[in-house]
Amino acid sequence: NKQINKASTVQSANSSITNKEFFVDIKGEVLQPQVLKLSKKLIIQEVIELAGGLTENADTSQLNLSAEVSNGQMILIPNKNKIENNDENVNNEFRKININTANLNELQNIPGIGEIKAKLILDYRLKKGLFKSINDLSNISGFGEKTISRLSEYISV
Repeated sequence: NKQINKASTVQSANSSITNKEFFVDIKGEVLQPQVLKLSKKLIIQEVIELAGGLTENADTSQLNLSAEVSNGQMILIPNKNKIENNDENVNNEFRKININTANLNELQNIPGIGEIKAKLILDYRLKKGLFKSINDLSNISGFGEKTISRLSEYISV
């Protein structure tokens, strides 16, 4: 049997797939994000090496680098400078809502903003134009300093 080296584990995406070949998608803070075609089981650390290694901003503290990869797996190497929500369900990760572009329903998804306050924000935008900062909310009745401070983690302009 012929031994397979690292260079031969990455093959052209156009070649045919054998029973032992599978794909892994590695992205984020690696030097060469890509879909790799592998012909043997590897661990995450080895896949990172095949993708050129980590960038200086890579954060592997939440990854098990010794975990074996599987067919169709996506490996996302996060940036250590970005604040991430560490909830297990990534789909529930909260993203700031832009009060200059959000519609009525989106505004109501902001904790503490109901239909009335959402309509006040939309009315303000129509009459006065876009918000220059979140502190412009103080120009709307019902939005005091404490409310704006509490909302600041959920909204952007």
